[in-house]
Amino acid sequence: MCGRYTIIAKAEEIEKQFEAEVPEFYIPSYNAAPTQTLPVISNRNSKVLSFYRWGFTLPGARAKEKAPFIINTRAETLRDKPLFKDNLQHKRCLIIADGFYEWKKQPGGVRIPYRFITDPESLIAFAGIWVEAYDDENEIIPSFSIITTPANEVVRPLHDRMPSILTPEAAKQWLDPALDPSSLLELLKPFPGSGILRYPVSKRVNSIRNNDPELLKPAPPTGDDGSLFLFE
Repeated sequence: MCGRYTIIAKAEEIEKQFEAEVPEFYIPSYNAAPTQTLPVISNRNSKVLSFYRWGFTLPGARAKEKAPFIINTRAETLRDKPLFKDNLQHKRCLIIADGFYEWKKQPGGVRIPYRFITDPESLIAFAGIWVEAYDDENEIIPSFSIITTPANEVVRPLHDRMPSILTPEAAKQWLDPALDPSSLLELLKPFPGSGILRYPVSKRVNSIRNNDPELLKPAPPTGDDGSLFLFE
């Protein structure tokens, strides 16, 4: 699962890596969360950074009805469910990020947040699908779900799933309209553990009201938990 992530890169970095124009109203986020409107590059227009809501209910359900709110989609089920099969074929996107959060359960129900980044730390893209969904005012808006894969050895001690992180070449292929579903699915693999680092961060990240650079700072170690520190 992926329930929080960061996108703090400068507009120039995004434009250089993804060859997409970044609107002036782009704002970095240190605590991106479901229901927020966040930057993506969609196959609908890959030359500009778009802003879609994270999460959606199934078609036919209004936002205020009691229906599952989908923020993640398993790579293994994309071809099994009619809705996702259609999205895989026609509605794909890249969720722009530079890290994600996951929580480790401790005795007594305490949950310690960790941030995961690439080594070296860089701008990345999660594979995603998007739909036209209803917002809280029952207006139809573009909304996305992050595709997940089985966790690699660095993420697995905290969770059995992780976002599908695409290499730069795979990111270009993910938006290619000529690629068939089988070829697309081959891109959705766990990111190598050798390319990821994790470190504990402040519990302030637990609240989506907190969204500032302090969230990225390493928290004091809580013990020999096997963390892989980027910072000394």
